[in-house]
Amino acid sequence: MRAEFKVEPDPNTRRRPIGRADRLSLPPLLLLALGLWGAGVATPLLTVTKLFVWTDQIVIGRAVLQLFEEGEAPLALVMLTFTLLLPLAKLGATAAAYEALRRARTEAARRRLGWIERLGKWSMLDVFVIAVVVVVAKSGWQADAVVEPGLWAFAGFALLSSALAFRVKALAARAG
Repeated sequence: MRAEFKVEPDPNTRRRPIGRADRLSLPPLLLLALGLWGAGVATPLLTVTKLFVWTDQIVIGRAVLQLFEEGEAPLALVMLTFTLLLPLAKLGATAAAYEALRRARTEAARRRLGWIERLGKWSMLDVFVIAVVVVVAKSGWQADAVVEPGLWAFAGFALLSSALAFRVKALAARAG
């Protein structure tokens, strides 16, 4: 007579909610979003030519510094907060929620997703600020504005970071 041992699953272990495709794709996409943010902040959004003589490139990072230097601290703080820091914080919260889910820590992931919700209420303000810059630059009769790669990088960041937050929320919902 042979003794048989039956191994029961541990009720404290949870099924990991992240499938293979998400485990392989989400980390590189989070890094890509961070790279797009950096490119959008450091490279020109627009090249503005005034009266066919003066040419200037608008770069978000440089514009914030110029506003501080010119004594426009309130406007600089608004741009710094809503165009640079909050979008980056939202991406960080998305990455932290993904990492918590990857480690099957669903409750921790939900707390981080709460931050995404709070930051998400402000997340389109970065796109609005950029849109205002583009409209102002293109609206003057004496100026011509040409869209540069930085604008496309920043727009790509906004779309990709929102898509990643949406995907991580869906994974957390599936985790139960």
